[in-house]
Amino acid sequence: MFKGERITLQPGQLLAGRKSIASFLKVNENKVQRMLKSFEIEQQIKQQTSNQNRLISILNWTLYQSSEQQSEQQVNNKRTTSEQQVNTNKNVKNIENVKNDKNYKYIVEYLNQKTGKSFSTKTKSTTAKIHARLEEGFTVDDFKKVIDIKTSEWLSDANMQKYLRPETLFGNKFESYLNQKLKTQQQSSNPFLEMLKDEMVKGEHDE
Repeated sequence: MFKGERITLQPGQLLAGRKSIASFLKVNENKVQRMLKSFEIEQQIKQQTSNQNRLISILNWTLYQSSEQQSEQQVNNKRTTSEQQVNTNKNVKNIENVKNDKNYKYIVEYLNQKTGKSFSTKTKSTTAKIHARLEEGFTVDDFKKVIDIKTSEWLSDANMQKYLRPETLFGNKFESYLNQKLKTQQQSSNPFLEMLKDEMVKGEHDE
């Protein structure tokens, strides 16, 4: 009710008494009066007063609402873009993880196949070393080559077999191993036995 009549408040209008506004803002009534007067002078509001209350109308209410909606839309757009980027990054990360898991499995299984051992693809130290070398730019084929080179060199050597393991092969000497030449012919550990073998072959041909 305003001035004894029932009215319908329009958007941007407030029907309240100075006392109720002061109570809501937790300030004294004189300060409320000064604030409202200041807003009125600045043409931000228009006031109509009665003995019981006052009708306050916010000028340019539609303009304020349009600005707020535009700002909110910009915030929402930024949030959507950020969320999309986060989702994209997560998808890329998931794809990389799947690819890495496949590489770890393939490399470790190839090592097991060549050495007859049973290293696990779940061991963190193993996957960490493989991942580190892949991050340095080495390929799965490079891992296969290192495994081939070192198994041809160490597999038949009882003292060196124990080093056919991920922590040795895929560690800091990986590049050095990679640049070795593949041993294509098994050499005798005893030159004297090799010489006797040659003499036996010659003797068979002479008979």
